[in-house]
Amino acid sequence: MSKIHLIDNFRELIENGLHKNEIMKKLNISERTYYRWKKKINYEKPNPPTLNRAIDDIIKTKKEIFEYEKNKELYYNGIPIKFKEDKKIGIIFMGDPHLDNPKTDLELFEKHMKLAKETDDVYLIGLGDYLDNWVGYLSKLFSEHHITQDEALAIIKYYFEDVHFLAAIVGNHDKWNLFEIYFREIIGEDTIIGDEIRLKLQFPSNEFTIRMRHSFSGRSQYNPAFPAVKQAIFNLPDDIICMGHTHQLGYQIWPQPYRKLSHCFVVGSYKRYDEYAKKFMTHDTNLSPAVFAIVDPKDKSLDNIKIFFDVEKGIEFFKKIKD
Repeated sequence: MSKIHLIDNFRELIENGLHKNEIMKKLNISERTYYRWKKKINYEKPNPPTLNRAIDDIIKTKKEIFEYEKNKELYYNGIPIKFKEDKKIGIIFMGDPHLDNPKTDLELFEKHMKLAKETDDVYLIGLGDYLDNWVGYLSKLFSEHHITQDEALAIIKYYFEDVHFLAAIVGNHDKWNLFEIYFREIIGEDTIIGDEIRLKLQFPSNEFTIRMRHSFSGRSQYNPAFPAVKQAIFNLPDDIICMGHTHQLGYQIWPQPYRKLSHCFVVGSYKRYDEYAKKFMTHDTNLSPAVFAIVDPKDKSLDNIKIFFDVEKGIEFFKKIKD
């Protein structure tokens, strides 16, 4: 017999005037339980809530959610970007802007944004942390800023509302204070946005893959590009593997089977002076806040991707060779 039914019987026996000892013997309960139940029957409480959906509906919903998550995982692990012609393209990989930070080089950032907007066949990829957007105990750092949080959001809107991103990574700072939602609204639904994105640049006669994340796991004091190289070794043999986050420049190629190279790099930050970085670096390694890559689909050699650490020089070279 269930406990609920026992208590119902107990209540009935009490109401019928049976003695304590008779009730204890009849229900096989202790004296302690007798007094506890006696208090319990002196008041009423509402029954706990019950499921308002049938178990079949719950299971159906779970399966639908799993199907959504599976399709999302497949989508971000290989998004096809189809180009109509076999012509060279350029890509600016933009490191962490931190646009609300007083130590961010806005003039250089503006130059790169202008080049991204006005140069034909040049595309922009953001690698995250578009604002400081301090949260928690780090909020004390707002005192070093000269603008409010609302003004910081206005800066983002000013710079990015009319810029087309080929893809945009969400950084750890972007997830704080629900800023990611605002950022998604500004740059538009036609932009690919995510935590980790793998693009398949599909040309009529060739294909290149780019894997990007704000930060991959792994660190090495001898090689800033090590987290990206680790992906080249243990993950898919992508043509470009890149990240931001650490505010330093690192680059290494990794040879893959079938005469292919993985270009692995970490991009610096437009936040030019960084006290946090000084604590962990023996010298300034934030040499380039953006990396420029030229992709040539007609070139079947190992040199079909060229990397530049000066965006202006890279685009100047691109304009000379692209036609």
